[in-house]
Amino acid sequence: MRENPAVALSGEDKRKGRRRWLAVLMWAIFGAGLLVQAFSPGLKIEHNKIVAPAAIAQSREINPGELIARERRVQLLSAILTIIGAVGLAVCYGPILLPRRESTT
Repeated sequence: MRENPAVALSGEDKRKGRRRWLAVLMWAIFGAGLLVQAFSPGLKIEHNKIVAPAAIAQSREINPGELIARERRVQLLSAILTIIGAVGLAVCYGPILLPRRESTT
């Protein structure tokens, strides 16, 4: 009988697999943060006045407070996702990018 390859993995291989999945997850979170920022409608300010995006301006009533609150939530979500992804990537790739030097004493 052949052994199941998943069971036959050593502890080192399992750790590499976990690190790989963690790195993929962190890249996905980082990318999601950038995508949220890139595709959010954003508020433009011209001549000290808020210019509403066309999709929002077509609605019947525009509440500037709600627009600003929504924009702040989107910015916060984008910042949180991007920072979590960046810190996670730093943790994943830290040992590779900053190897420890062995002392020669």
